[in-house]
Amino acid sequence: MKFQEKMQGNVTVLMLSGTMIRGDESAVFKDHVQRLIHDEIVHIVMDMGQVDWMNSTSLGALVSVLNTIREVDGDIRLARMGPRMNQVFSAMHLSDAFQVYETVHQAVDSFGSAHATTS
Repeated sequence: MKFQEKMQGNVTVLMLSGTMIRGDESAVFKDHVQRLIHDEIVHIVMDMGQVDWMNSTSLGALVSVLNTIREVDGDIRLARMGPRMNQVFSAMHLSDAFQVYETVHQAVDSFGSAHATTS
């Protein structure tokens, strides 16, 4: 799993790609989000458009960081989920926990106009 980060106003967009199936990848992801929280960056959009697969460990890491970020009044929004990942999230009832948007722009805007900037 690879990820890149960019800021859009007060929202961090994490662009993920590949598969996230190893425990060390999940740990790196969790550590990265913890650093964002430490830096008081608590509005995160995860661009899932290039994610091929996530196993149960990775999904657990995602739920863990969601819970952590919500404890500090932040949130994680998901964008551009492919059909395969949509099926996984639906089957695991994760679509109830996460707000999912068709585009990154919609997800960024969902945090409110004070946080969004035009691309």
